[in-house]
Amino acid sequence: MNKSIGLLSLLMLISGCMNRVHDPISPQQLALKSPQREQIAEEIFRQAEQAQTQGYIAEAVKEYQIICKKYAETDIAPQAHHIMGRLYIQAGQYAKGIEHFQFIAHNYTQYERYDDVVKEQFEVAEMFMQGREKHRFKFLPWGKDISTAIAFFQGVTSMAPSTDYAPRALFCTAQLEFEDNHKVKAIEALDRLIEDYPGHRLIPEAYLLKGDIYLSLVYSPQNDQGATQKAIQCYENFLILFEKSHLLPKLIQRARDSLRHAQELFAQSRLVLGDFFLYKRHYGAGAIQFYNEAQLIAPSTDIAMQANGRIESIYTHAPIPTTWADKIFGIFQHVPPTPAPLQ
Repeated sequence: MNKSIGLLSLLMLISGCMNRVHDPISPQQLALKSPQREQIAEEIFRQAEQAQTQGYIAEAVKEYQIICKKYAETDIAPQAHHIMGRLYIQAGQYAKGIEHFQFIAHNYTQYERYDDVVKEQFEVAEMFMQGREKHRFKFLPWGKDISTAIAFFQGVTSMAPSTDYAPRALFCTAQLEFEDNHKVKAIEALDRLIEDYPGHRLIPEAYLLKGDIYLSLVYSPQNDQGATQKAIQCYENFLILFEKSHLLPKLIQRARDSLRHAQELFAQSRLVLGDFFLYKRHYGAGAIQFYNEAQLIAPSTDIAMQANGRIESIYTHAPIPTTWADKIFGIFQHVPPTPAPLQ
C-alpha cells in the first residue's frame, strides 16, 4: 500500500468512480438485498474505514467504490456514498461529490445523517457563491461559478424542502440569478420562497429584493411597461407586513426610500404619457388623466408641480408648441369616438 498519496494521484484515482451516480437504484438491485450481502458490505466498509483511518486513502476509496457500485441496496451504502462525496469535495471535484449527495437524496431519505448531507451541500454551494474554490491545500479567491452554485442550491431545495436550508437556498438562488441577469428566474425563486415559507426570517428581504429586481427592469420613464407598479406593490407589501417591527429599522428605511423612488419614477412615466397626448396628439382631455395620476402617485414633488402646471395650461388654452411633424403634415387633432346611438 502507498500511504498518504498526493492530491493529484487521488483525483486521478477517484475520477473513475461510478458513472451516472444520480440514477436511482434499480428494482434488480433491490431484489438482491439479503442478510448475507449486508454482512459482506459491512465487512468491506470496516476495511475501508480502517484503511482511511490509517491514511491509506487509495485503498479506502477502492473499498468504498465497491459498496457504492455493487452493494447499493445495503444499509451501509448511504454512508459509503456520503464518505465518497466528502472525498471528492476534499479533492476539489465538487460536482462529483454533489452527485453522491444527490444519490443519497434520491435513494436513501431515511439515512440517519441525511441532515449532514444537506448541510454539507449547502456549504459547498455557499463557497461557490462567495467565489472561493479549494485548490490544493488552501483556499484561493476565484471568480464566482454562478451556474454551479445555482445547481447546488437547487439540489438543496429539492433534498430538504421542509428544513431551514430550503428557503435559504431559494434566496441565494434568487440573488445569483439576479446577478447573472436572469431576472425572471430570480423573481420565480422569490415567489416560491414567499409562497412556500411565509414565516421565514428571509421574507422581509425577499420582498425588497423582488422590488429591486422589478425596478431594475425599468431603464427610464419612457420605457416603463408596468414593472414599476410591481416594484411599488412589493415595497408596499413589505411596509404593510413589517413597518411596525422594531427589529428591522434598516430594512424599513430602505423600503421607504425605495418606495419613494419607485413612485417618483412611475409618476414620471405618467407625465411622459401626458406629454405625448398633449404635445404629439393635441388631446388635452387625455393628457389631463395622466397628469392627475402623476399628482396622485407622487404628491409634493417636482413631478406633481409640473403635472399641475400642464393641467392649468390646458384649462387656460395656452398655445401648444408645434413640432416639425406638425409643420410638415399639419397639427394632429384627436377626435374622441362618437358614442353609438341608442337603439
